[in-house]
Amino acid sequence: MCSTSACRSSPLVRGPTGDSVWAAATMAYTGTSTCSVHSCWRQLCSYFTRAALQGSATLSMAYAAALFGDACLRGLNGATATECTYVDSNVDPNLPFLATKVKLGTEGVETIHGLGSLSDYEKEVYSSMTPELQASIEKGIKFVKEN
Repeated sequence: MCSTSACRSSPLVRGPTGDSVWAAATMAYTGTSTCSVHSCWRQLCSYFTRAALQGSATLSMAYAAALFGDACLRGLNGATATECTYVDSNVDPNLPFLATKVKLGTEGVETIHGLGSLSDYEKEVYSSMTPELQASIEKGIKFVKEN
């Protein structure tokens, strides 16, 4: 099992379901073994599932929205902030939208950070979740076009 502080500081690259949640643990700290990356990722997926089943996902989303709103306001006031968010992105040419770290400033999103150096395990997880992300993105684009 990973340490709680390591999991808390791992940026998430994710889609709308537990199967498409991925903690980019090696972006958060170095010297991570594949075993601890796997444990951290599984632990975070488990948290998302438990939150949804227990009805506390809304509170988690509200808290995340408050943190992101605060970061946006700090950025607009001239103090840059870096947060994970879902944006129109060119990080992955197969995914027009992706949640990654972004730098927020006076003009909104100033920099979209890439995925960085990934371990073999992280590459495998990312590849396995890409079809789910593609399907979700296509569904969202279709909905917007039709409505």
